[in-house]
Amino acid sequence: AVEELTIEQLARLATAEAEGAANADAAANGDADADAKGGGLEILERDARAPTAPLQRVGGIAACAAGSLRRAQAAAAGGWAAAHAIDKHGNTALMWAAGGGHLEVARWLLEAQGVAVDAANKDQRTALMWAAKNGRAAVASYLLDEAGADPTCRMKDDSSAFDWAVLSGDVPTMELLAAHPRVDIQALNKFGCAAVQWAAAAGNVTTLRWLQEKGLSLGHVNAARHGAIVKAAWKGHSDALEWLLHADDGPRLVEQLGMRDLEGRTVAELVRLNGQHEVAAWLEPLIAAEDAKAVA
Repeated sequence: AVEELTIEQLARLATAEAEGAANADAAANGDADADAKGGGLEILERDARAPTAPLQRVGGIAACAAGSLRRAQAAAAGGWAAAHAIDKHGNTALMWAAGGGHLEVARWLLEAQGVAVDAANKDQRTALMWAAKNGRAAVASYLLDEAGADPTCRMKDDSSAFDWAVLSGDVPTMELLAAHPRVDIQALNKFGCAAVQWAAAAGNVTTLRWLQEKGLSLGHVNAARHGAIVKAAWKGHSDALEWLLHADDGPRLVEQLGMRDLEGRTVAELVRLNGQHEVAAWLEPLIAAEDAKAVA
């Protein structure tokens, strides 16, 4: 959804999230299940007011990540300061609850504990972005409509909650953010990436169709001369490539086959660098045909 290296850097922002993903997802159906399966979830944390303090096993953030309101309330009763708790990446308890889809916990953190709705981690990612990335439409709706979250907040690379929703491919979350009066669905990040780059990087044809139906150009090319074809090919998304290039209802972006990036590489040459040799082999005759048409 941004430059390839940056996609991987952004993916690492979710490392802490991934540590508890299985427990958080298993806990999504209720607090009792969260207590049973989230008890072993361990997230080191510190009080943000003491940024040099050592990370400790407090249990408050872990409870929120697992969706256990009961355990979170018990931690608060024991002195846990939810409003100031952060993990090693600067993620708040609200971010963990939002990313896990735990609406009841998110509401308690905001309304009873005073956690800041637009607090940002070290990469300027907010709770709304966490909810958007994981397709947590109910939590995103609450954050926007009741808690007053700002959908215009940007990460360090200028990516937004809408961008993350597109990457997730969750249509209700995308619709929610696209309908918000303060969201510009045509906005670019600092690399010149539009929503189509995020959708193509995810390889989600449904999302690409949705963007097209919204009137967005799927032919947009970013500052590195990477369009949807490069983004889909980089990750080996053959179905998305087929749709982007050949489908009757698709944009037929064959002109992107003749493009070269800033270093003069074809899309096939570029994606071989990411180990996508089968995709490159499939693309090479298509690129040759497009180049021949250009010469003619």
